Amino acid sequence: MGLTIAQMKLSPNARKGAEWVRDRHPSIVFTSGRRDPLDQSRVMAENTVKYGRNWILKTYKPSPIIDTLCDWLDQNPSKRDAKLITHGFYECLLACHSGHLTKLSKHLTGDAWDAAWPGDELGKQICADMQINMPVEYYLDKIIDREGGLKIIHAQFAPSVEV
Repeated sequence: MGLTIAQMKLSPNARKGAEWVRDRHPSIVFTSGRRDPLDQSRVMAENTVKYGRNWILKTYKPSPIIDTLCDWLDQNPSKRDAKLITHGFYECLLACHSGHLTKLSKHLTGDAWDAAWPGDELGKQICADMQINMPVEYYLDKIIDREGGLKIIHAQFAPSVEV
């Protein structure tokens, strides 16, 4: 069972994009929306344990915060449990400048959502439909079908101005 659009707590642009996709592809299963720093740390830690300690480098663009997280992993090679890594990542995120956090993941601002990969044929169809047909006023910024080896639909939107 996935998340509802309301449960994802998305920004207006990301919410409109999710509603558009849901209306056109009702079988889509949303798995993630807005995350706070603790939840972001948990997701990164779980994927680090599942896919290896280099997962972060394969998934995120180089940045000071990624360097900080990788340094923490290097300094704590005995920490292999997701809960311990979550705690370490969370401490790193709390120590970072808020501007670096917003560059780490659009999930932190509610400007991104993820959906379960529905299989190659339908997944490619949904991604292509979004790229070609999604209204420009939803400001789709990026759609990817793989994050560090994980098959997923990840959609990012330009920040919304909430009035």
